[in-house]
Amino acid sequence: WNYKGRLKFMNEVPFRDVYIHAIVRDERGQKMSKSKGNVIDPLVMMEKYGTDAFRFTLAAFAAQGRDIRFSEERLEGYRAFVNKLWNASRFIVMNTEEIRELPDDDYIKKIRNTMNLPSRWILHRLAITIKEVNSALEQYRFNDSASSIYQFIWHEFCDWYIEFSKIYLYGVSENPETKTVKETLVYVLEKTLRLLHPFMPFVTEEIWQNIPHRGKSIMIAAYPERLEEDEDSERDINYLINAIMSIRTIRGELNIQPSREIDALIKTDDDRIAAILKEHSSHIKKLARLKEILDIGREVKRPKGSAIAVRDGLEVYIPLEGVVDIAQEIKRLNKDLHNIINEIEFLQKKLMNEDFLTKAPAHVVEKEKAEFKSLILKRQKITESIERLKEIQ
Repeated sequence: WNYKGRLKFMNEVPFRDVYIHAIVRDERGQKMSKSKGNVIDPLVMMEKYGTDAFRFTLAAFAAQGRDIRFSEERLEGYRAFVNKLWNASRFIVMNTEEIRELPDDDYIKKIRNTMNLPSRWILHRLAITIKEVNSALEQYRFNDSASSIYQFIWHEFCDWYIEFSKIYLYGVSENPETKTVKETLVYVLEKTLRLLHPFMPFVTEEIWQNIPHRGKSIMIAAYPERLEEDEDSERDINYLINAIMSIRTIRGELNIQPSREIDALIKTDDDRIAAILKEHSSHIKKLARLKEILDIGREVKRPKGSAIAVRDGLEVYIPLEGVVDIAQEIKRLNKDLHNIINEIEFLQKKLMNEDFLTKAPAHVVEKEKAEFKSLILKRQKITESIERLKEIQ
């Protein structure tokens, strides 16, 4: 009646698009039913994990053409995402107290070419994210829009840009780039909160009211639109990230403590890459916890007894003399390998047992299969680490 009534009396179509969401099932894929006792009370979930985390979880699950398998484990993960955003925002507020006015788009565009590489890059990634989120929302792909903003906030803004920003915030006080970094932090955070607001209305409003902004409420603030992109900054920052990740990978594989400062050499046959790495060597040293970068360029030779990591256009060498007891590390890894092989053999027998496969609940079987695959990957990585260490000896 409402549809016909609106047409008759107001001469308007009440709605032109209808979104039919998927069925929400339990984590085993069973349809929720009171008789089965697998119904989840939304009020309980909101009380336990928070309304914003609950809303974001449902949006992230809402893939078109696929039922939603609700999982409290995923909900726990998105609560951690809310905490990540809150802590990042608190860090920014504490370190940008002198920024009283929100930088506008024209101001950022005016100073963009004078910004440091990490700041130009995060603005580029923000532009890409805004484009992806808007495109996905227009097509009702709520899971894709949620995924894009999640990746940006957690992995790009928090894990990388905020870490890069500390070099300027905690460095030389008279560094002229420090003010620009602070303005970029506030600008990107404010834009990101508006982008995230439909998914997380409560925490975004709370944070937005405590940073420089325009207007009375984020609810009536304009949704972010297309910004200028800068593909060169993404290409250049990836050289720094590749170098840092290479060093971190070697640390992890060889069990070198994060607090232990080490030296590194970087070989590249591309003079442009070498120039960028040299210009930003302090960034690499800080984020990879290096004592020194001994050399960068095409003439770099691999020192004897050094670990190597290879990424696009780069070879990173870490001298291990006095850093790692290679023989002892091989012994430790062999012990871990022996334990994992025993676990693999035990699980393999279990998964070949027809009684187990037919009588055990499906979710238990799937869990054991997933654990088996995980152990196989661990065995492969440990074996590779042992071989790598033997090459160094």
